[in-house]
Amino acid sequence: LETKIKGLYVAGDGAGLSGSITGAAVTGVLFAKGIK
Repeated sequence: LETKIKGLYVAGDGAGLSGSITGAAVTGVLFAKGIK
């Protein structure tokens, strides 16, 4: 999920799968921990 710009990643709930702002926040945190 890294873009052409080194260190810039795209992540999120653009598909609306989580269904809530809380779910979107959780998936964002999980992604951030994964790229650490």
